[in-house]
Amino acid sequence: MHFLRTGSQKKIGRTSKRCAFLSLSLIVTGCINNAAYTYYETSPRVYTTKPVTESTKKTNKDSYTVKPNDTLYSIALAHDLDYRKLAGANNIDSSYAIYPGQKLSLKITSSTPGVYPPKVSVVTEKPSTVSGTVPVNKPKSQKNGTSSSAAPEPKTQKIRWVWPVNGNIVRTYKAGSSTAKGIDIKGEFGEPVNAAADGKVVVVGLGIRGYGNLVIVEHNEQFLTAYAHTGRILVAEQDTVKAGQTIAEIGSSGGEKQSILHFEIRMEGKPLDPLKYLPAR
Repeated sequence: MHFLRTGSQKKIGRTSKRCAFLSLSLIVTGCINNAAYTYYETSPRVYTTKPVTESTKKTNKDSYTVKPNDTLYSIALAHDLDYRKLAGANNIDSSYAIYPGQKLSLKITSSTPGVYPPKVSVVTEKPSTVSGTVPVNKPKSQKNGTSSSAAPEPKTQKIRWVWPVNGNIVRTYKAGSSTAKGIDIKGEFGEPVNAAADGKVVVVGLGIRGYGNLVIVEHNEQFLTAYAHTGRILVAEQDTVKAGQTIAEIGSSGGEKQSILHFEIRMEGKPLDPLKYLPAR
């Protein structure tokens, strides 16, 4: 009986060991499966972004959100646009007022109408009548058959250009470049910067990245000039200036380390080579 008990105990022991081994195997297998499942869920996931297509790039460039200190002039200059047409494309009146957060469309075409300030008409008082007859001098007939009344003033007048500063050109204009939209003229710190032509000051101060202290002068309905990296500015917006009048001083603002003037001539917002307009020297 003792033998049988012992044998039974051995069988039970072996069975218990098998059960224990089987249980251990199941536990290990379960842990492995659970670990694999947990690893899959907690591992960093890599999300691939959709490639930016040309149309997406174009869409991103088709609009601009106005930031504090922006002006319609500065936005137009930064995007090589005519500010009048930019106003027309966004239903902005001739005050050209914009506000931070405003979304502007940059879709400008040759057919986009521009917004121009209203022309000021001069009203003269009707002369008082005098008793008696007043002789009327009839206009002399012209040989070519035209009336003697003055012809309407052309839309754009010829501009007399002068150099804004005297100095060596250290960088020239390059068509299509994003950084060489004008010329860089070396000068001495504090040297006078002069208006390149008669006009009205429309922008003064900071506002366009890479331009530093900036002055923009409008000359007529087509042309304007930009004077960048200046130091002290001596004019205010809406000031009328004459060609050769000092409007600022040469500085080194906007990240520029040298004392230079960056000078641009724009026609309907598009940069031109200033050397084709400034007088030879």
